[in-house]
Amino acid sequence: MRLPGGTRCSNPQTRKPTPMAPMTFGFATAAPLIPSIAMIWLAHIGFDRALGYGLKYQAGFGFTHLGRIGKAQV
Repeated sequence: MRLPGGTRCSNPQTRKPTPMAPMTFGFATAAPLIPSIAMIWLAHIGFDRALGYGLKYQAGFGFTHLGRIGKAQV
C-alpha cells in the first residue's frame, strides 16, 4: 500500500514508541535535554488523540484511526 507523502511522514512521528526511543537513550546517557524533548513529543501525541486526531489513512487527512475529523460534507 502506497501512502501519500504527508501520511508517510506524519504517522511514524505520532506513534508512541517513536519518542520513547530517544527518551530511553536520554535517560541512559544522563542527558536531560533529550528526555525533556521526548516528553513534550509524547504530550503532543496525547493532545492529538484527546482532540480526535489520529493516525492518518490513505483516503486523506480527515480519515483517522479514531474516525472522521473536520466538517461533514454535504
